[in-house]
Amino acid sequence: MWAGHPLDAAVAQAFAAEGSETGYLRLSDVTMSRFDFVRPAPAPGHGPVAWYSATTSLAPAHIDHAGLHLVRRNDAPFLHGHGIWRDETGHVHAGHLVGPDCRLARDVVVRG
Repeated sequence: MWAGHPLDAAVAQAFAAEGSETGYLRLSDVTMSRFDFVRPAPAPGHGPVAWYSATTSLAPAHIDHAGLHLVRRNDAPFLHGHGIWRDETGHVHAGHLVGPDCRLARDVVVRG
């Protein structure tokens, strides 16, 4: 996957190069120049099953471990992922990554 590209686009391009529109990846030890994520949050009332915090942006960040599902939503690629990552001070975070705003710091090779 290529540095500087939105993470969701890089994953979709990598799978397309292998002839697939969907798939699963595990990331380990990946440095990000920008990393956006949300955490589960309490529901304000009845309604949707899941509620999320406001988006947190880290620049830079380091993914320790993450699992990414590439699916199709509204006839377009959609990346859904969970994991554990660290900010530049080493503080550990966890949650749901927000793929369109995440950027790889350098090219990485992954298996999916």
